[in-house]
Amino acid sequence: KCPILDLDQSKDMSKRVMLHKDGTVIPVMKSVSKISKGDSELLLETFVDITEAEENRLELEKAKTELENKVAERTAHLRGIIDTAKNGIIVIDSQGLINEFSPAAQGIFGYTKEEVFGKNANMLMPDSSDLEHDQDLRDLNQGGPTELVGKQTVVRARRKDGSLFPMDISLNSAVVNGNPIFVAVLSDITERKAMEDEIRKSRERYQRLVEDLAGRFAIFSHKPSGEILFIGESVLSVLGLPRGKVIGQRLQEVVNWEPGVVERAEAAFQDALQRG
Repeated sequence: KCPILDLDQSKDMSKRVMLHKDGTVIPVMKSVSKISKGDSELLLETFVDITEAEENRLELEKAKTELENKVAERTAHLRGIIDTAKNGIIVIDSQGLINEFSPAAQGIFGYTKEEVFGKNANMLMPDSSDLEHDQDLRDLNQGGPTELVGKQTVVRARRKDGSLFPMDISLNSAVVNGNPIFVAVLSDITERKAMEDEIRKSRERYQRLVEDLAGRFAIFSHKPSGEILFIGESVLSVLGLPRGKVIGQRLQEVVNWEPGVVERAEAAFQDALQRG
């Protein structure tokens, strides 16, 4: 019996191979139809050479495989950069949801990637920053300006334990598959800010010391050129000049010295420097 007739199929389309007269194998598409002729039922078999179509299909599959390999290679390269970067890297979608959270970011905030993935980035900011953060996202999605994108700035951030810390952040935007994403590169600058605050406080204490010493140690210069760094109020009163006109100027240009005094003072200063 014919299997086509047994299955009551009027047509059978299948890909086969046939042997050409010259010995080459040809891919073909076979079509079988049932026709009636009088009291007889016949089968009509049609064969279509699909060599070119098969070659195109194989080329397409090869190109697809190569593209997938390149994408996988690039993805692995980017993953390596994200996973080994010293600074934290966070990727946020157009809805403000976290799509990437690097190991460094996990160390900074105390969250695991699983804890923040798909959550709103507001969870990393103080409550008072939520509205501002949402407005920035709206501006970005509408193509409008925002103060954060393309700039490096310092903002307050919130760790998992609720503690706040100063964070240096650089935010950039890109479009992937027609959708905007935002990439934040950030670092915890708690130690740096503490050092800056200590330097500022030390400078203020030094300034107060200079003012308190008044006439005795009113002028300080740390350069051979005689540049004035600090000057007491009493000396400013004598000179009759505002502080802004004196700071940064050379001592010999501010005071009207007697002839020869400046030269002797500079010579003594240079001699002292050479002797240590």
